[in-house]
Amino acid sequence: MSNFKWLFSCLFIAASISGTSQILITKPGDTVMQKSAMLEVKSNERGFLPPRMSTTERRAIAEPAAGLMVYDTSKQKMYVYTPAGWKALMYEVSDPNYGALSQITKPATLNTGGLFGFTVDLEGDFALIGAPANAIGTEQRRGTVYCYYFDGEEWTKSQEITSPDGKAGDNFGQNVLIHGSWAFISAPFADNGENADDGSVYVYQRVNNQWTFFSKLVGGSSSNGDLFGIDIAASGNTLAIGASGDDIGVNANQGSAYMFEWNGAAWIQTQKLYTLSGGSSEDYFGGRLHLQDSLLFVGNEYSASYYGQSQNAVYVYAKNGATWTQRAKIVAPDPVDGFEAFGYSIWTAGQKLMVGAVFHNNPYSNKDRGAVYVFERTD
Repeated sequence: MSNFKWLFSCLFIAASISGTSQILITKPGDTVMQKSAMLEVKSNERGFLPPRMSTTERRAIAEPAAGLMVYDTSKQKMYVYTPAGWKALMYEVSDPNYGALSQITKPATLNTGGLFGFTVDLEGDFALIGAPANAIGTEQRRGTVYCYYFDGEEWTKSQEITSPDGKAGDNFGQNVLIHGSWAFISAPFADNGENADDGSVYVYQRVNNQWTFFSKLVGGSSSNGDLFGIDIAASGNTLAIGASGDDIGVNANQGSAYMFEWNGAAWIQTQKLYTLSGGSSEDYFGGRLHLQDSLLFVGNEYSASYYGQSQNAVYVYAKNGATWTQRAKIVAPDPVDGFEAFGYSIWTAGQKLMVGAVFHNNPYSNKDRGAVYVFERTD
């Protein structure tokens, strides 16, 4: 009791010295205080020590006020309470460079060359991170997908997924997509039966915050080197899967896109799309996909030797009833050559379409400088 009275007395005296409702804690004789501060502590010998408690104790604080700060001894971080709940300050003790933003912790099962973060997807409090080149035992590039959950304060690894029938070289996790309670994970270099690198897409369903294997999808007419799963897009009950290495007739690697629909019990293939006219070898059609409601945008995949050279276009398909039909073919307004990879990246927002051409030369002296085009739908 005597210690408390002594502290209160000191504070009261400091406040009286300042002549305002402010409180200054400092050495005797110092009455200079910052005008904007309600409480100022001056010292070159000691620091400010906030309340310290465990995570359980912090979360048990009744009706915390916005701005309340405590040091969490369990997590070794400072926390501040906000209208959105407890939030950790951006600095943490374990950072190698103090003051850097904290990163999602790399899992212990990640091997050298695993390519953790090669692909990511985030929806709400759930995140998937692909490491398609991760080795599983002696199986090189079998691949792993790491699942994270945000508990309101930080991202915690909740699960590790590997394909139920995976093998070396599958590249499981090359593409990941969260769509509501579904997760789609591709292994475009997986072998099915006698086919090499025809590819697969694995479907998982979230149950009680855990991802549970649901089914495996393959192309209805897949063959060697199709790379089914090179890209994935979903909207509503529709799923599109690219197979950029699909041979169409005599055209090697012309590419295709498979359409699936959820029928209430399973994801069922409904159609296979490819360019009916004007398609050529090395188009890599289906290498890039984007779904916006009942519109599908199909671009090409980057290839080290061809860049999708014959295509250099984005094809737009519209769903009419249960059938997808080609509605438009969009090309660059200023093409320079056939090596621009127009359609390597695609995104839409409302009536606007953005298309990347990563190898566009503009001007000619700047080879592969790249360009981005924005189109607007007028109908």
